[in-house]
Amino acid sequence: MGSREDPVWGIARGLVLPATTRYVVHVPVCVACGEWGCGPLCLSCRSRLRPGNSGVFSGVRASYALHHSATGRLLVHRLKYHGLTSAADVLAAVMAPLFPAGATAIVPVPRAKLRRIAYGVDPALELARRIGALVELPVVRALRPPLWWPRHAARNHAQRTSPSFSIRRGVSGHPVLVDDVVTSGATLQGAAAALRIQRFSAVVATSPGMMVTSKAPIASRRLRDGQAEWQRPVERRP
Repeated sequence: MGSREDPVWGIARGLVLPATTRYVVHVPVCVACGEWGCGPLCLSCRSRLRPGNSGVFSGVRASYALHHSATGRLLVHRLKYHGLTSAADVLAAVMAPLFPAGATAIVPVPRAKLRRIAYGVDPALELARRIGALVELPVVRALRPPLWWPRHAARNHAQRTSPSFSIRRGVSGHPVLVDDVVTSGATLQGAAAALRIQRFSAVVATSPGMMVTSKAPIASRRLRDGQAEWQRPVERRP
């Protein structure tokens, strides 16, 4: 349904977003660093966007829009832990061109119930709704998450377990799983197992790009790409 040459990917090149995402352009601040008067991303944050790729994670093939570092990592954190839904607008704009031809529905991979209560946001659902508007596909909340599962960050492959999702409603055709981050693929694997369908795809906002081919440690390694700078909290301005 698109390619990296589509206008929507222009956000990484500092171009104007297409009409379907014009609501993002009017954000008065950079949603990544909080600088005023330069939304949706300032020039510095645009320059730190690293395009993603695709790979197989725990047996699930997924395309990810951005590398999980610098601006990509910060956008996910703004959405996931600060509840800044305008970050979902930006991420959805670069995820939409990755959707495969023939996709019939978008299935968000839901956050654990306790984390959703704690942070007040379900990142995958926010992304799915915005992508659905861009690619004109229905969003099907097919999965029901467990109450909680251990965080996968900083755990090695042997310590990561696939969450046990249950079916909320059936989905047919060629659904596309949507999530905010993939590292080991354990969460995607759990979602795919619950759906029990042969044909599906996965599109994710960010990934460190570490393919899971063995039980070697999957480190949540400290990134050297200006991590300290990009972990600073957004300065709250009046």
